[in-house]
Amino acid sequence: MRDEHGSASAATKFSDCSIDRYARLISSGSADCLLNYPSPDIIFSLCGNKLVDPAEQCDCGNAEECKADPCCGPECMLKKDAQCGSGICCKDCKLIKKGRPCRIPVSECDLTEYCSGVSGTCPSDFYSLDGTPCNDGQSVCYNKTCYDPNRHCRQLFGKTAKGASPTCFSQGNTIGDRFGNCGYENRKFRKCNER
Repeated sequence: MRDEHGSASAATKFSDCSIDRYARLISSGSADCLLNYPSPDIIFSLCGNKLVDPAEQCDCGNAEECKADPCCGPECMLKKDAQCGSGICCKDCKLIKKGRPCRIPVSECDLTEYCSGVSGTCPSDFYSLDGTPCNDGQSVCYNKTCYDPNRHCRQLFGKTAKGASPTCFSQGNTIGDRFGNCGYENRKFRKCNER
């Protein structure tokens, strides 16, 4: 960003366009890496690198840095009476009780994750199964998002477009031509099964 006089300045806010694009990225299910707090998978183990490798309970860095850590020792093992060394489900070297939310849903098809009571890290991000009703029963979850045919049509064809009726989909897609199908297979359009 630049101010009106042309000199460089630090950005302090996102523009409306950036916020809109970010919201679309999140709702499309394409931002998993931003929403998940994974435990890093390291090929080799190196105590003191501040990454908890598979053979370590914790990793506070070098010996000097570990002096200030109440949970972890310089040998990458938890100190006496410490249950955990880091993570959103760890507080004051103790595991947070099972059932406390550690990741809130960011969309209607995202599920809340809860602390397990046995690990300091939050479990992997989970979503509703494809086909789960959402949007007050008007849409279904698909690929981690609440698929709204009206919104999809507006994105493709303009602001006045809207999705067809369920009857149109159920009758049209069982024909198996270029206008109504369930995919393309062996150089032919595949008919959808009747429901």
